[in-house]
This record gives sequence, structure tokens and C-alpha cells, in this order.
Amino acid sequence: MFFCPVVLFVLTLALCSLSSSHPSRLFGTPEPGWAITPAISLLTQKVLAEWGIHGSAVGVVHLTDTGQVETDLGSWGTMSEDGKPVSVDTLFSIGTSSKSFLPAAMAILIDDFARGRNNTPLPSGLDVLTWDTRIRELFPGHSEWALQNPNAQANATIRDALEQRVGIQSNPLFFGREDKPLDVVMRLRHLVPLGDSRTFTSVSHETYTLAAHIITTFSGMPYTQFAQERIFSPVGMSATTFSGTAATRSGLLSEGWNEHGRRVPHWLPDTAEEVMAGSHGLISSAHDLTKWIAVLLKHGVNPGTNESVLPWSVLVETLGSRHVVLLEPSDYIEIPNPMGWRDTMYFYGYDDDIVSNIIVVKWAAESYGSEPGARTHIVLSPSDKLGVVILMNGHMIPGTPTVIHKIIEDLLDLPSNASRLETSIPQPLSWTHIAQEDAIDLVDSTSLNVTEKVPEDNSPPEQRLMTINTRTETSWYSLHAGKPFVPLEQFAGQYVSPAFGTLTLCAPNSSSDECAAVIRDFATCGELRWNMPALYAAWPGVFVSHLRWEHIGNNAWSVVPLTLYPDGFGRDRTPFTDSTKGEQVAKCVVREDHVLGCGLWDADQPGPNATVADAWFTKFA
Repeated sequence: MFFCPVVLFVLTLALCSLSSSHPSRLFGTPEPGWAITPAISLLTQKVLAEWGIHGSAVGVVHLTDTGQVETDLGSWGTMSEDGKPVSVDTLFSIGTSSKSFLPAAMAILIDDFARGRNNTPLPSGLDVLTWDTRIRELFPGHSEWALQNPNAQANATIRDALEQRVGIQSNPLFFGREDKPLDVVMRLRHLVPLGDSRTFTSVSHETYTLAAHIITTFSGMPYTQFAQERIFSPVGMSATTFSGTAATRSGLLSEGWNEHGRRVPHWLPDTAEEVMAGSHGLISSAHDLTKWIAVLLKHGVNPGTNESVLPWSVLVETLGSRHVVLLEPSDYIEIPNPMGWRDTMYFYGYDDDIVSNIIVVKWAAESYGSEPGARTHIVLSPSDKLGVVILMNGHMIPGTPTVIHKIIEDLLDLPSNASRLETSIPQPLSWTHIAQEDAIDLVDSTSLNVTEKVPEDNSPPEQRLMTINTRTETSWYSLHAGKPFVPLEQFAGQYVSPAFGTLTLCAPNSSSDECAAVIRDFATCGELRWNMPALYAAWPGVFVSHLRWEHIGNNAWSVVPLTLYPDGFGRDRTPFTDSTKGEQVAKCVVREDHVLGCGLWDADQPGPNATVADAWFTKFA
């Protein structure tokens, strides 16, 4: 991103209100349609048609200068194969937008301890619970809390966990369908750390499972129950739930479709409800979410009952004040990472050179959620006393920002001919995988020459990590599929990782009943690769059901996560495959024609410590 002049903006929630010098349409008591105008309705229908989305619901909330809450709601399209129309009460999975609720629950728990209303005592020696309480103090003795990074283990706080600054980066293969929150917390000690825990921010769903486990431990009830009793019920979010079964029984849960128009089931099994509740598990409606936005805009007070729901003096730290410095060309905008939200700055200006003609600067807290069959986008602008939510029953749809930003621009009378430049917290550079003819893959510029760090005698298996020797003299290059150095069948068998669990790799000619079923499912869905050496596995994960290991050179593999539907789903019973983000790269160590094990790392999210594999799978059968 390039900035021409040296400009300093110090933006706080109060200073952002300077933008109100532009005329606002939010005056008086508006009639329905004050935000969702006919033009917005037409735009939404156009987005649905262009992206093949079946249905959507939108909610807009504005807080007047006198403290009155104004709400506008709209819905379009269908929620089921039977053609049932979407309503403002239709339920959708909101994915990682669930993260915006957990800091609120934590704020309530912190306030309970401050006021002596706690039901469970803190560990001996710990007198208060705050955002800066160290996690090791909550779980003394390493019985539950332990990390490989000694600095993170000793100093990581509740705030760090919710700001995703613990040095742990999510891997889509980590969560299992049968996992419990404690299982995940106990396995964190086996994850390879990523850089300095308190300076490197990464997407870390695991830390939200950890935070939910803290609430469960010190409230005396499951996090899902705590959120229901202390947030959803007092706010009046009567239909909101973590249970897919309950949502289905209500008759309000929208069916979902993938990007190819195939109907897919509700993505989260009930067995994983608790483990994913903090990061992904919430199901809600546009109507309910506008109630939540109203409480946030009212500083924690339910406008319908005038009762305080959230301890604002505690919760305000989850959003806090913001500042941004625009410096020389190529400098990023640095914005502190809020808890459960994503900070975004919007610059509005004329002509091609937006920055030199800035006329409006906007800060917003945004929340995105995207799971199979559902997409959520929430924007909260406290300075403008405005919030917008859009829900769609399709996956990974770029059209949600189009609708939300148009609503905001219209309501705030931002110039219709202005350009908008959006920036957010810089993320680590992603590696790229591009599938080409005959399984030629482009991957990061590494030689994939792997050397094994041989552990000391009697060292645990998880210390057998892999390092990748990079070749800096080359940029991007292709690795052509070829024969492995040892027969393909040598790689088939069972592997184990203390962090990720057991993996059974099957060759096309593997004879076990388990492998026969795996190969049959791949064949039924047309996912066998006859033109290259490949291995296949079932993977009981939350985000993925199967893995295909495609040989890409030497003993290296491209690990492709898939969700297979050999029996189809819904009315269409023909087999299909739902692609899943999160491709992995694996490199196996072979000695004297024996496969010792394989290192695995996330090709999409390498992080600053990408020379060390995320996990080591030891081959034992």
C-alpha cells in the first residue's frame, strides 16, 4: 500500500465522529425501508443472482443522538429446496463471527469475580481475574496449560488468547469431530510455535477454544450454557443457539449450498458443538443479531428493558481506542487487533490517487464468518452509531461487502462518485498453490530438501521435527509429479501425531477393509488420481472428511483436504465433492527404503517460522 504525503491520523472512537460533518440521513423516526431502500433491495437481488445464492437476510441498526434504537430488516430468496422464503428470523451459521461473543462472555465472567458473584474460586495465590491474568496462573502445574514456547507458556494472558497472540496458528486438520475442549487445550503443547507469541498475530481458532474452556472452568457451567444464560436470554436473542439439532427442529435453520450449487448439510456435528462454540459454532438470525448490535451501540444496555447486560467498563477493552499512522510509501497501517473483531480503515477520496485526496476516514470493527453453506458479514461503527449484518446461505461469497458498504455509504451520505480504499491488519504472506495440467503444482520457493532433527535418546516422538532448507536463488518453480524413491505401498500404513491424532494412508491396492471403503468413496466421487502416485485417507475432522496425498517430487506430497459426499445430499443423490481450504504440504523421511514418518505444514498459512513443520507423523504400521 502506498501513501504519498506523511500524514498522521490519531483516531479514537470519539475522533472518528468528526466524519459526521457530512450530512446524515438518520434523522427523525424513519419508516421501514429507511436503510434497506428499493435500491439496496435490487442490489442484493443482483448479488444473489450473480453468485447463485439462494437467499439472504440483512439487518441495520442506528442509535440516534437521543439514544433511540432504529432497526431496519430485509430478506430475499429461499431457505430450502422446497422454496420456503427466507425471513428476518431465518437462522444461519455465522462461523467465525461467533468470536465476537466470547470476549463479551469473558467480560461478564471478569465482572462476576470483581463483584464477588463468582461460583468457582480462583486457584490459590490468584486474587483477581482480569484481561491480563496469565493463563498459567489459572491452570498451575502444567496439568492443562503448556506450550512449546516457554515465553508464551509463562506469560500469555487472557487478552493474548482473545487477540490471537499466543504464537499458535490454526491448522484445518487440528479439530476432530469427537474432540472436547479439554482435548484441544491438552494438545496445544504439541503444536509448533510460530515466532514471538506477543508480536505475531495469526488466525488461531484454538485460542478461542482455550478461552471458552476458561469460562467453563471458572463459571461452573459449559460455555454454551453461560452464553445462553448471560448473553442471549438477557439480550432477547430467543432463536440463537449453538445446537444444529435445536436449530433444525425449530424449522428456522436455512439449508445451505456450496459454490457449485450443491446442497450441503449443516457443517458442525453435535459432537463438536462445545469444542467449536467459541470460534465457529453460533447459529443466529438477522433479527437476533440486530438486538446484539443494539446492545453494543448502547454500551451494554438492552434498549428494550433498559437493563445492563454487558459490563461496559470491562467490555470496552475488547474494542478500545484506535490509532493509525500513515507514513512513507509501502508502510502499512498498523492497528491493534481487537478481541473477536477485525479492525478495518476505509479511506474515501476522489480520483485515482485516493490517499492524496482523502475526504473521509472511517474506522469499523468487522466480523466475517464463512462455513459450508453459510456466509456472515457484520460491520460495527461505534463512532457513527451504526451496525449492519448480512447473512447468506452460500459459502465464500465476495458479494457480502458490496451490499454492506453500499448501505453504509448511502446512510452516511458518502460521495457516490468517491473511491473506497480498504485496509486491514497485514497478514503473513500466503503460499500459493495453483493446479495445472497433469498435476503440476506451483508451491513456495523451497527446495523441499528435508533433514530430520534426530532427537536425543528417549525423547518424545513429537520432538522429531522437520526443517526445510530453502533455496533463495530461485523464485517460483514447479514440481512435477513422478515416482517416489520407494514403492508407493511403502508410504501406506498408519501414522500418529500427538497433536493431530492417527492417520491411515491407503494406496489404491491396499487390502484392508478400512482402506477398501476409503478407496471406494474416492472412486465414487471421481477423486482417484490414476495419472499420478497418490495416497488416500479418511480424516474425521470438523472441517474436512478426507485427504488425498498427491506425489509432487522426491518424497514430497501435496495434501489436498476434501469433503466427500458419495451418496450426494438433499434431493440430488449423485456423488459430489466439496473442496476445502487449507492445503497441506508433506515431506517424508525415508531410510533404507523404510518410511520413518512425515512432516506436515499448512501451505496456505506458513507464518514466520515456516521452516519447521506443523506436525510430525511417526509411521508405526
